Amino acid sequence: MTAPNQKRFGIDHPLVTVKDHASALEGYMKMGFAPSPVSYHPWGTVTSLMMFPDNFIELIGVDDPAKFGTNAVDGFCFGRQLDSFLSRDQEGIYLVALHSKNANADDEFLRNQGLKGQGRIDFRRKMTLPDGTPDEAVVSLGLFVDPELPDASNFICQQHRPELIWVPGWQNHRMASMASRQ
Repeated sequence: MTAPNQKRFGIDHPLVTVKDHASALEGYMKMGFAPSPVSYHPWGTVTSLMMFPDNFIELIGVDDPAKFGTNAVDGFCFGRQLDSFLSRDQEGIYLVALHSKNANADDEFLRNQGLKGQGRIDFRRKMTLPDGTPDEAVVSLGLFVDPELPDASNFICQQHRPELIWVPGWQNHRMASMASRQ
């Protein structure tokens, strides 16, 4: 794993939201992407990552609506928000994660700049490494979702164990793709 060379508040990853995760993932693989194995968030969403050296694309869909509300902060729940986006017959990028190396400090900094946020979420996501070893990604988020523009908002994202995200085998895409630029 090479540590990502990300700038504070640079693009960590867009969330590409889809109705049928399995079909969309198959499409990404046909395009030549080498995604991470499917994994699940505690709030009822399913995810796969298309990794690049300094950022990634997160393909995300609804898995289990019964888990909506898990890790909710100030009424905001990722699963419910994602489902609301999809229920308007939309797919595509609905939020963008901004890179953070210290979610606590960056959350405080943005609030001191006048941004209103929903709060912070710390969570773990079970995942499997290419050799079959199970592990858990550890993530901290700071939510800054504008109620007036919920589909065009950002949140900060700190990966506490980047070696479990930037896995070399997940960066070997068959096509000549480029990392999304900041």
